[in-house]
Amino acid sequence: MSSKKTVLIVDAELPIGLVVNAGAILGMAFSSHLSRPVCRTLTDADGEIHYGLHDLPVPVLSAERAQLRDIAVMCRELARNQACDLFMIDLTDAAQTSHTYELYAERLAEMPSDALMYRALLINGKHKRVEKFTKDLKLYGS
Repeated sequence: MSSKKTVLIVDAELPIGLVVNAGAILGMAFSSHLSRPVCRTLTDADGEIHYGLHDLPVPVLSAERAQLRDIAVMCRELARNQACDLFMIDLTDAAQTSHTYELYAERLAEMPSDALMYRALLINGKHKRVEKFTKDLKLYGS
């Protein structure tokens, strides 16, 4: 078992299109923070190229909105501790309803933290620490 764990937690009420959108956005954001590159490019039996994926398993879990908020708040509190390696990227309603990054930045700057509605979280950290937040969550769609 790896000492690190990565999970994607989505709002259980999000429609499937927004779940896919959240996963894509958070996956791209997370990949820019990884210290190691994606795996090598592969070739199939016909010689067609398949660009490298990452070898980190990322289970997709679902949570109620209140659970998402609680998890986000707890993660932020732990991440403030310099000794903690917990890393979280959030996707809020402000992000998912903005058509440009500039509009998202403006909306976010005007919203207090307690007014944010979390739509999805990507969390990476020590296996036991991440498990503490996610052990009671179900796989998305189950």
